[in-house]
Amino acid sequence: MPPRTRRSPWQQGPGGGGRRAAARQRRDRHAGTASGHRPPVANIRGHAELALRHHGPLPTEVSHALNRIDAESRRMTRLADDLLLLTSAPGHPTLHVRFPAP
Repeated sequence: MPPRTRRSPWQQGPGGGGRRAAARQRRDRHAGTASGHRPPVANIRGHAELALRHHGPLPTEVSHALNRIDAESRRMTRLADDLLLLTSAPGHPTLHVRFPAP
């Protein structure tokens, strides 16, 4: 018996069944990625917020770094939320992605 060759989801049968399966796999992968990133980003953000509440003066460099960490973690949270929105919505949702000024 000859060895079986694996067909990609794009090659599976007529009617686009393979395309639907590939799209579903992609959505599932993106949803898993987004939900997997949310807890560590929230943890980083929580530590930055806690450090910024420090009583007393912080060195300027430390304060600036903590504010950047807080801002970037908020941005990453929005990106993960948008990715989850994309995976759950059947249409084309509007994304609210903002890139920080350099």
